[in-house]
Amino acid sequence: MHNFAVTATDPAGNTSAPATAAWTVDTAAPDKPTLGGSPDPNSPGVLTNSRRAEISYIAEPGATVTCSVDEAEYVSCGGSPKVMTGLGDGDHSLSVVATDASGKSSSPATATWTVDATAPAKPILSGTPAIWTGSGSASIGFIGDPEVAFVCSLDGEDFDTCGSSPKVLSGLADGHHALRVIAVDPAGNSSATATAGWNVDGMKPARPAISAAPRTPHVSRSGIVTFNGDPGAVFQCSVDNRSYRSCSSPLRLLRMKDGRHRVAIRQVDVLTKAGPARSVAWVTDTAIPRAPRITGLGSAIARTQSARLKFRGVKGRSFQCRLDDRAWRRCAANFTLRARGLDTAWYDLSVRQVSKLGNAGPETVRSFEVTPSVRLSWTSLEYGELSLGLQKPEGCRAGRLGFDLWGSGVGRIHIQGNSRCGTLTRRLATGHGVEGRITPGGVT
Repeated sequence: MHNFAVTATDPAGNTSAPATAAWTVDTAAPDKPTLGGSPDPNSPGVLTNSRRAEISYIAEPGATVTCSVDEAEYVSCGGSPKVMTGLGDGDHSLSVVATDASGKSSSPATATWTVDATAPAKPILSGTPAIWTGSGSASIGFIGDPEVAFVCSLDGEDFDTCGSSPKVLSGLADGHHALRVIAVDPAGNSSATATAGWNVDGMKPARPAISAAPRTPHVSRSGIVTFNGDPGAVFQCSVDNRSYRSCSSPLRLLRMKDGRHRVAIRQVDVLTKAGPARSVAWVTDTAIPRAPRITGLGSAIARTQSARLKFRGVKGRSFQCRLDDRAWRRCAANFTLRARGLDTAWYDLSVRQVSKLGNAGPETVRSFEVTPSVRLSWTSLEYGELSLGLQKPEGCRAGRLGFDLWGSGVGRIHIQGNSRCGTLTRRLATGHGVEGRITPGGVT
């Protein structure tokens, strides 16, 4: 700071008030402005993915501040902060100069940065499992632009660092899975998402159900097997132990030979995994004999008699016989039916023939009655000839009546019987016209 004062003195010695002049001598340039804001001006060459920059400055009071963007001509900054938009990819700079009242300018304060707002290329994936797999593990590789980092997300979880390629996954449960991969460049730009999707199916299909099939004996050379399984299932069938082939329900079988047949059915999933099979078997026998004919049997036979029967049927096929619901037994075509040992009752004689494969044909049934045969034995015949007639009540077909008749003393007859058909009451006549009553307990 400098001052200059001038006074005037007249001849009488009077002095005027001083006239003064003051000025400041400033030969030093202003200080360089201080910068701040974003991108950080204190980190030269900083990388950013923003096309906008907002840099603040502080200059010497009273100084005029001018700015130069990307080394262009200095112009007024227009106030702090200096805002720049629409910046392209590449290197950028902002220089700020302060000029004082004497016209001296500071050295420029400069911020430099690099804009990279372009996303990297979408990663390229490799080793992605097939859309359906039976494995619970996967190893998926990924590559992208140089210097990028990769982040991964499995099944919608948060993105996290993938680590090195390939990304190894294990312990995956059955169901759909998806791995998403994003590339992130040094500027923080994210690529489009690369996604690998697949399905894990480690379980075999269930055993199918068979709803209809031929039964033994099957008398036709054709047959139908119907079955069902899981919705949309694919089936394979094996006929008579041959290789499995694709099939659908109903399975139609033609030109079957006589003998045993077997069909096995299984489900196959999209991974061609075969589930357990369900099978059905039967015997085809187209030579089953017809019902035989029975001759030589009337409607009744006495307990002391026998009947010689003949069975007529298909030549070379054996016969089987049974009474009522007793077990079937082999019998000859010429058969003797002996009533001895049978209770007095009605019986059903069933006869059938058996094919070479052991399958029985339809049976022929003949009904007959075994009637009583009475022998009298006593020590005296004083009362003459004794005649006895017995008859079962009407409708008593299933009953049994067994009895013996003997004499004990002159003219005294005793009959014991048992019956499931109730009391039997009939006339007992002797030569002297004696009448008696027959009951299950005896005769009076």
